[in-house]
Amino acid sequence: MPGGVGTMHLPAAAMIHLASRSPRRRLLLDQIGVDYAIVDAPIDETRRAGEPPERFVERMACEKALAGLAALGDARAAPVLAADTVVVLEEQVLGKPRDEEHAIAMLRVLSGRMHRVISAVAVAGIHVGDTGIGERRDAARDGGLAGAGAEDAGTGQVPDAAGNIEVASAHARDTASERGGDEASRTAIGTATGDAPRVVTSVSRVWFREIPYEERRAYCASGEPMDKAGAYAIQGRAAVFVARLDGSFSGVMGLPLFETASLLRETGICIIGREAEVTEPRSGRAAELRPGPPGSGRRRA
Repeated sequence: MPGGVGTMHLPAAAMIHLASRSPRRRLLLDQIGVDYAIVDAPIDETRRAGEPPERFVERMACEKALAGLAALGDARAAPVLAADTVVVLEEQVLGKPRDEEHAIAMLRVLSGRMHRVISAVAVAGIHVGDTGIGERRDAARDGGLAGAGAEDAGTGQVPDAAGNIEVASAHARDTASERGGDEASRTAIGTATGDAPRVVTSVSRVWFREIPYEERRAYCASGEPMDKAGAYAIQGRAAVFVARLDGSFSGVMGLPLFETASLLRETGICIIGREAEVTEPRSGRAAELRPGPPGSGRRRA
């Protein structure tokens, strides 16, 4: 399968450039058979004062994609894909824990509550749209798959060692989460380069059961949460904390595959059926099942 684990194709042969060194994002691209080459795209990941979580994650994804594009210079043989993921409790972005005690405190405020995981994916480098219009898909509202395990979250506000956290109005967040129709899409970050990225955002909701202190401490002692936004990785041991998941499994891991495939399709890259054109039967239906020879459907003794 193209893009197997540990297989990094040279840029000239790559289907895309990935502006990330996240092993989880590489694993997800490997899963759907996308060839890729890694491009370094360091940016300032500081959240601006008053910046809404959705705007922040979309801006990060766009800036990463543009940074990757700039790093390539004239070697634009393939589009640049980037992503960013945040864990949000009410209106506060939970970043990566500073230390083990901080991770324990973060899990305490998530314990027994619902939080959102917002993942944005952006593509730049090919004219994927003249307007740079971005879409936000609430996967839970739209009946998406369940998932968890956030990848990164910049430098948003997080609880202190005592577990204290300043949160905004729950009503304001719940109201925004239930919006539909035209509220589900908006204009993405504009650029002056002429290569405005196309960005799409997936929103997932994760409910944690009550997590006793002993479990929180034991989990954090494993080291797994130390480089994870929200101090947990659902693709790992923290799966046992999850009572309910509504959204995109891959999106919460760090790269929403539905949105990624949709964006790549806009650039002319089809994940399924790209080897050869597949045409549907003229009848518009799958081929009819015809009965086999007499006795072919009988069970053997």
